[in-house]
Amino acid sequence: MAQALGNGCMRMTGFQATQTHQDDAYGELLPRLEVHELRELGTIESGAYVLDVLTTATYRPKTDAILGIKRVTRPIRRAVESLFNPEYHIADFANSTLDTSTLHNNCWPFEAAYGTVGIRLAHPIQLVSMTVRFTQSELLRKRVGVPRKFRIWGLLPAFDRHRLPAQCSRRDVDFASHLVPLLDGIGGETTARYPLLFSEWVADTLFSEYVGETLASSGTTIPSTPCSVPVDTFLLEIWGSGPDAPFTCVNRLHLVGF
Repeated sequence: MAQALGNGCMRMTGFQATQTHQDDAYGELLPRLEVHELRELGTIESGAYVLDVLTTATYRPKTDAILGIKRVTRPIRRAVESLFNPEYHIADFANSTLDTSTLHNNCWPFEAAYGTVGIRLAHPIQLVSMTVRFTQSELLRKRVGVPRKFRIWGLLPAFDRHRLPAQCSRRDVDFASHLVPLLDGIGGETTARYPLLFSEWVADTLFSEYVGETLASSGTTIPSTPCSVPVDTFLLEIWGSGPDAPFTCVNRLHLVGF
């Protein structure tokens, strides 16, 4: 559901819309595209949401069995949250990574050091850039995990495959193997999807040496190639900093397209 804001923009579930998004990199990438044509994906009609079937499970503290009854050990969760400043908290759903109303203090923890987030839009869009925001903390990086490497995929419907050059119209062999079986019917779809690798990048940030948290971000401009076509479904792969981490913390995802 959309909500009108005082500045004339619309806030929507999962995304926040803006009227313009000025960035010199976009002008260089798409010289014929006017700045006002670029927009955050929230400007699309309501309907953008996280695809749970393509999204890694949220980290849950271990449970104890007492008299045959399992309960979540709150002290464990509080200990995990104490890695942040007091105003930080851990989210229960992946959709929190898309919710701009929480700013950067809402960590969505996906299990272990590798995870995926699937995003479905109301309409196909040409993706221009993507940014992942996370908490920059030496303590968090060592004891748990923060993002360090990313891949962004577009999942093209089979009936649109004819729009691609021959070298693009095949399933990419580097796509997450555990998700390949799901491409034949995501969320009850009857058509297959074909993964197109739009970009791969490594987080470019320096971790603070003191015990404190600041907002960091790592983004990429999507190259303008024949394989970069409008799609309505995206998959983000994330590799965390700790191979043995119980979870990896992501604060926000930000996509811009036209």
